[in-house]
Amino acid sequence: MFKPNSLFYTDGYKIGHKKMLASGTTRLYGTWIPRSVKYAPKGVTKIVSFGQQLVVRWLHDEFQENFFSLPEQVAVDFGKDMSMYLGMDYDASHFVALHRLGYLPIRIKALPEGIETNPNVPHMTFINTVDGFAWLTLYLETIISSLAWKPSTSATIALQYKRNVVEWVMKTDPANAFLIPFLCHDFSARGLSPWDMLSSGLGHASSFLGSDTIICIPGARYYYNEPEDQVAIYSVNASEHSVSTTKIFTVGEQQMIADWLVDFPKGILSIVSDTIERIPLGKSTNQSAIICCSPTVKILVVDTECSDAFTEQIAT
Repeated sequence: MFKPNSLFYTDGYKIGHKKMLASGTTRLYGTWIPRSVKYAPKGVTKIVSFGQQLVVRWLHDEFQENFFSLPEQVAVDFGKDMSMYLGMDYDASHFVALHRLGYLPIRIKALPEGIETNPNVPHMTFINTVDGFAWLTLYLETIISSLAWKPSTSATIALQYKRNVVEWVMKTDPANAFLIPFLCHDFSARGLSPWDMLSSGLGHASSFLGSDTIICIPGARYYYNEPEDQVAIYSVNASEHSVSTTKIFTVGEQQMIADWLVDFPKGILSIVSDTIERIPLGKSTNQSAIICCSPTVKILVVDTECSDAFTEQIAT
């Protein structure tokens, strides 16, 4: 599995900053600030503080596993790569010194998670705690920023969605207000990277219980101490076209539903029911076609009662 040296998780322009620091600099102070809600959904005026625990623990685990626990040679080899990268002899002694120190000498302060702030309010601050490592504070800016923006953004959007749902459910159907935690289901995992599945999913779960992003179950336990006998999210059994078509073309759709009601006798069962669609082909009401869509095959079956009946199967 690809597990690069943790030092690679930064921007290339930062590699030379150690030498650029003013002589005598012993401490460097950094901040992580959500700057704007300009592109946020309508109604968002503040930003939810969320994800700091994920960031800090991930950062610790990453450097322990892929830097400090490895031989010192990883720091030396990184310096060799930077020499080739920059086209010059690069002094990597500060990376070797960090490896010998054995930990990240950074103090992180953070706002409580779950509160809202105006834009341009720092959610985290950073300062090095050991002389000689002022360069490290902003060296970590890249990875911290990449980790932190998604959970906060998703938590902020989810909270606005929840406010919208609460407003309209209470206006139109207050008797079913108990369903509010499940009315904005998270189905975003397939469009995200593995880390974003977790961080964005937990951000959404800060306002809603309904989610198909199941990585949030162990993630909430590891990063937020969710009890082992509980889960942070919930969902239901549900079909998709790929499983529906295996039943439709063997036992038929009616029998498929009957079978599944036996197989799933309790709870909610969600069934994809648009696998087959009958559409008109011409002026005659006798001419029609059945369209079956699945992830792997598209099948067009023309009604066999038509005089010019035919069947065509097109692999996608």
